[in-house]
Amino acid sequence: MKPPSNYQRLWATLLQQGIDAGVLRSDLDVKVTGYAILGMCNWVYRWYNPEGKLSAEDIAAIFTTLVLDGLSC
Repeated sequence: MKPPSNYQRLWATLLQQGIDAGVLRSDLDVKVTGYAILGMCNWVYRWYNPEGKLSAEDIAAIFTTLVLDGLSC
């Protein structure tokens, strides 16, 4: 993997804080999880169609559920 960006370091820090506080799963790899979240958000522009079935709000709700349910204890 390439060196982490400032955004990735921020996500890793936030994720580690969540783990330390006991609200996120302790088995998370914060670096990989941070990359996954950033990748999910940064690439949506490639496939999202504003005239498609789902609104931007629908996509945001799906992403939120996916991330929070997948990371929480």
